[in-house]
Amino acid sequence: MERGLSTRCIALAVMFLVLCGPGHCTAWGQGRGRETIAWARGTVRDEVGAPIAGAKVYARATFHGGIRMVGLVRTTTSNEEGEYVIHGPGGLSRFSASLVAYVPGRPPALSWFHFPDTYHSDPLFDPPPPLPRWADVDLVVPSRGGAIEVRVLKDGKPLPKASVALRLEGADPSDLWGQDAESEELKALYDICRPNGHTGEDGTVRFEGVSPGLYSILAIEGGWRRGLGWANQFQQWFFTSGTLKDPWQHIAVHAGETSSHQLSVFSRFGMATFDVRRDGKPWMDLEAITMTGVLPSGDHAAVGSKIGGENSDVYRLPPGVMPISFIKATRTTRYPRTFPFYSADGVIAVSPRLPNSFPIRFEALENHGGMVRVRIEDAGGGPLTGTAKFYGRRKGGLGCDSGVRDISVDGTLIQDFEPTDGIVQGDGQGVFRLVLGEKLERMPVPEELVGRTAILPQPFTAENNRLGEVTLREERVGFLRGRIKPPMGQKVSDYRVRIRPEEYQKGAGVYYEPTTGEFVAGPYRAGSTLLNISKERSLNPLLFKKVDLRAGEVTDVEISINDDAEQMAPDRRLLDARVFLEDGLTPARLARLGYYSPGEKATRGICMTDTGGTPRSKSWQDYDDKDVTEPPGTPQDEVAVAWIPGRNGAAIVPFPERLDEPLVIKLPPPIAVCGKVIVEGEGETVTNGTLTVRAQFEGLGRLDDWLSVETTAGADGAFELAGLTPGRYRVQAALDGIWLSPSVELTASDQTSESIRLTIPRPGGPVLVKVSGPKKESPAQLVVDRPTGPLRDRLWPRVLTADGAGVVRIPALEAGRHRIRVGDVERVVEVPPLEGAKGEPVEVELGVE
Repeated sequence: MERGLSTRCIALAVMFLVLCGPGHCTAWGQGRGRETIAWARGTVRDEVGAPIAGAKVYARATFHGGIRMVGLVRTTTSNEEGEYVIHGPGGLSRFSASLVAYVPGRPPALSWFHFPDTYHSDPLFDPPPPLPRWADVDLVVPSRGGAIEVRVLKDGKPLPKASVALRLEGADPSDLWGQDAESEELKALYDICRPNGHTGEDGTVRFEGVSPGLYSILAIEGGWRRGLGWANQFQQWFFTSGTLKDPWQHIAVHAGETSSHQLSVFSRFGMATFDVRRDGKPWMDLEAITMTGVLPSGDHAAVGSKIGGENSDVYRLPPGVMPISFIKATRTTRYPRTFPFYSADGVIAVSPRLPNSFPIRFEALENHGGMVRVRIEDAGGGPLTGTAKFYGRRKGGLGCDSGVRDISVDGTLIQDFEPTDGIVQGDGQGVFRLVLGEKLERMPVPEELVGRTAILPQPFTAENNRLGEVTLREERVGFLRGRIKPPMGQKVSDYRVRIRPEEYQKGAGVYYEPTTGEFVAGPYRAGSTLLNISKERSLNPLLFKKVDLRAGEVTDVEISINDDAEQMAPDRRLLDARVFLEDGLTPARLARLGYYSPGEKATRGICMTDTGGTPRSKSWQDYDDKDVTEPPGTPQDEVAVAWIPGRNGAAIVPFPERLDEPLVIKLPPPIAVCGKVIVEGEGETVTNGTLTVRAQFEGLGRLDDWLSVETTAGADGAFELAGLTPGRYRVQAALDGIWLSPSVELTASDQTSESIRLTIPRPGGPVLVKVSGPKKESPAQLVVDRPTGPLRDRLWPRVLTADGAGVVRIPALEAGRHRIRVGDVERVVEVPPLEGAKGEPVEVELGVE
């Protein structure tokens, strides 16, 4: 009995180690993981460098606990010389931390640090990795902050005793989520970095000594505990009552000034009733089906279900234009999905001002996912038989593969695969395909490459139940052949020649011989390409080499690697950069630094300056390579970009050519433009809607999004676009992410003083378009003309698709005349205001050939 018990205990212990994983064991399971070390040390100073004694210093750390990220707070106090040392457990996996130094009456000092990962692959047998050395961080407490006055309204009247909180965007210690244990230190840290208060009888609350920057504002009726559970946490503005997070965003606070913002408290969710049918019968009454909705950002906004036979077809959803899908939940309809299956798909608009008087009807149809008709041709345009497939990758890295299909002389329809962006690749009968890569037995000689032809892949965007066409054609291709020369004392086997991911998608590959440094890359279409050189075990490029090539030829290239190639990497140089305000003398505080690389065709956010002006590693934006095209104006050289959100627009400078030349960035003067949004038919106050304003930069291609500014207008329609970059903008407003204003052009300069007025027409309701005509292979696609501008592109789908009954639902439009079209057939639709139609959709018929 005792022996059996011991065996079970050992088994449970082993199971615990396996389930928790090495990261968890390294963090908490071993004595070494619990060893206390110095996390950070330094001096707390004011802006002129004088030490500050008695400052409270907080470190809010996150690390991987084996199952999830964990948050941990440690505190200390600076001594008479302003010095501090903050301690915590060592040996934590994926460790990073924010530092905060607080002096009452002044904005907090903010900084960041992280440790190299001390992942312990086998804690039972391998020796533990060495503990990291502490971070040296001096904390600079700003001398002055700004103030913000928030007025809260309900039904247009001041709301007393409302709870209001602020969150500094991009620099908050809890931006990186980790499961925090409740403690007095954590509550105190929230009170410092997320100040909160209550409105007086006039509905107003004022916050003093606030760090300059952009803020999200949260307001709810009543006390925090009533709406949030734990009074001071609201780590992600989470509501137990289901209210949206961050309803007011990107509100600028300036040093030495008072900003004012007016906001309304109301229920932001809308209600929607659905009548979903299959073969004309109520599907929701026959089977258990589920509903999912996806916001334009790609985030799942709603998940609901109805059990067959129950009257639970009413859903509570966040506002906006939202594609939704009803399906029967089976193994077939779960990712990775197996097509075809039945689904009822459409696009709806949700807003608290849209009445829930008329059920939203969708008819299910057979869903074939992506659909593409593929043809293969020889170099002269003659048809070929062969094979082809679609391959893509969804957001999150999930691969989508249609599988190889036989292609006939007349072409073949490939369908029933996951729709996403990708390529169609194939082989034609009699056309030999050379695949360059590590599996190739030997390096091809030039004679085998000159004059060669190939069938290269073609890009294709697969959309749900939308038929597209792709022709794969044999063409003459070119190749690159060359050698790399490593730095003195280095081996060629320490390096690798790589090509960009989109070149692989276009059919190219690379064969590298690590013993000689020789390589061959291709096949390519005529034009230019970029090779990148990296260390053997790293994907981060050390340098790029642009090469021009011609079809049918082999281009020779030699690549020399300098001794300082690793130190010249842009991410390292940004961490050593010096960033100043427009006077060229004052360090820029809380500035964001990133770079654009033509070689990577991507923007990368690398670091931020702390309140002392020192760049610190902090990933403030994800790696953006979603679009490999280079729009007009995109820089052709590698450039550094720096700006202060809410204060200074961007400075864009090239990296110095030599390592001994420091990267110094001087920001342009602050530019801000104020304005007002008017909603026709509303009074002076918008009592139940969210007004978003976006100024989209134009002219620098891939950098345009970084230089754009977005904000939430107040209940009175007032807004400020702060931190504009000198240049051309297009500005547009939206109500609840649905109804749009016409856009206006703005030229930002330090002389800009004009005020912007944006008018949103009266909100109208939905339109149902019955498309009649011969049955096609895929449902009808409808385009509705919307006001051009940046929010149209971000909030509205490009086309709308008919459901199984041939009906296209236009979610909601502004009151007035709108032009719609299917193919070459157009029609003008008159949409009445919401208050007149009471939510009843306009119904029209459109006949197509």
